[in-house]
Amino acid sequence: MRLKDVLRVSDMRILHILSSGDIGGIEVLCKDIGQISRHENYFLFVWRGGVIEDEMRRSGLNTAICGVKGKVSLKAVNTILKMCEEKQIQCIVVHHPSPLLWLYVPLIRFRRKDIRIFMYAHNNAANMLEKCNSKKYCIYKKMLAWAYKSSDGIIAISESVKRSIMDEYPYIRSEFIHVVYNGIKINNFKVSHRNENDLIRILYVGRIKKEKGVHLIVEAIEKLPKDVPEFECIIAGEGPYFSELRKSIVEKGLENKIKAIGPIRDVPALLETGDIFIHPSVWKEGFGISIAEAMAAGLVCIGSDRGAIPELIRNQNNGFICSAEDASNLTAVLKQVMLSIDSVDMKKIRTNAVENSKRFCIENTVSALDSLFEN
Repeated sequence: MRLKDVLRVSDMRILHILSSGDIGGIEVLCKDIGQISRHENYFLFVWRGGVIEDEMRRSGLNTAICGVKGKVSLKAVNTILKMCEEKQIQCIVVHHPSPLLWLYVPLIRFRRKDIRIFMYAHNNAANMLEKCNSKKYCIYKKMLAWAYKSSDGIIAISESVKRSIMDEYPYIRSEFIHVVYNGIKINNFKVSHRNENDLIRILYVGRIKKEKGVHLIVEAIEKLPKDVPEFECIIAGEGPYFSELRKSIVEKGLENKIKAIGPIRDVPALLETGDIFIHPSVWKEGFGISIAEAMAAGLVCIGSDRGAIPELIRNQNNGFICSAEDASNLTAVLKQVMLSIDSVDMKKIRTNAVENSKRFCIENTVSALDSLFEN
């Protein structure tokens, strides 16, 4: 590569458009991109700032807040166009779980045909659209189609997300969608070590809502036979199902076995204390960042067969797959793992999990994005 090409590539200026700067997977990913990328990245939060935006700004990253919420705003469009002009933006990335952000793509494209625009798909397309009633479904599907047609490419966080987009929009070519797996900071996680015959600790970390299958954890543990080794289960996170979850634990008399502890900030520290990680999602997961983190910590992971989870877990190789929405099957798999937790085979699965997690290191993710934007 010639020197002028090296300078051109390393000087790329990329604008990321997000809805808010609150704590969330998309926001944390953008923070990591800003810290690791070899390019100059700018981050515009259309609705509001938040904890992550504040952390990004304090660390020296380029952030801006538009302060518009609940509508497609000319102010936001003008802010985006002004940033593109002043910062000499060459590429725009729209992180798009919100339908309102989708409409900015064709509006920007109309004014700036010289800038490459990517849609970043963080969720399964069917999950995003099936939440809507029939009228909204038709409107949102057309809005998303308009945004896709106005972009230069789609970034999908898994093969499952890519397939879901092509299922909803069969005319989109496979090569138009680029799969870039989400990434984790591998070095933040220490491999958990257990002594033989220790109390088994089962963990769940994530949003507390029924789509994540947290209710199935309670049902599965209730059905465990009495001959399984001593254990405790920790469910960490917050969400709309939290109160009902705690009520269910009490009603089933499982307070001594299952503890719902609410949100935590130090996930690596909790994972280091665990042996088994359960993620029995009943909806089609876009990726499964918590599974990748649990693997990095050397836990035996049990995940459902929905969405991208089988892309992370190879059944009986680096973890176990259970049937979604089937508490009895989850009980059977959990019992199998618990009874053989200290076996040579299970230790091999833990080793494979740690090795597999390296596929999802954040450096790989950012490097793949940088290369995509350069080409």
